[in-house]
Amino acid sequence: MEPNWIAEESVIFLYKDGRRVPGRIAVGMPVQISDDEAQCLVALDGVDSRHVPAMGSSPLQALLLGLGHLGYRLYDFISKGGRVIDPVDDSNFGIEAYFGPLLRHATGKPEDMEAFGNMED
Repeated sequence: MEPNWIAEESVIFLYKDGRRVPGRIAVGMPVQISDDEAQCLVALDGVDSRHVPAMGSSPLQALLLGLGHLGYRLYDFISKGGRVIDPVDDSNFGIEAYFGPLLRHATGKPEDMEAFGNMED
């Protein structure tokens, strides 16, 4: 059965070796599969050949874990010399606009949290 994709973006993955691969970043509708388990399928077509199930205890947790997985995979792709490009104008796809600075600041140091402002408000 085809996943119910709820959000997707078309992109081009430009590999370090110069290959340009049409791709897609996609998120499926999270579904509760048992009392304490939910799943959200995510896809990076053009980088990964399979849809990855993000598992959580609720649909919200599965969705957030799936989005986190996409962000980490995209940042990993870029860290290895790849680029993610907007297919319309060949500009860099705005990964930080979608996934934010959290994925670039993984040390857990207090100064890394400054990008998020005061979380206690």
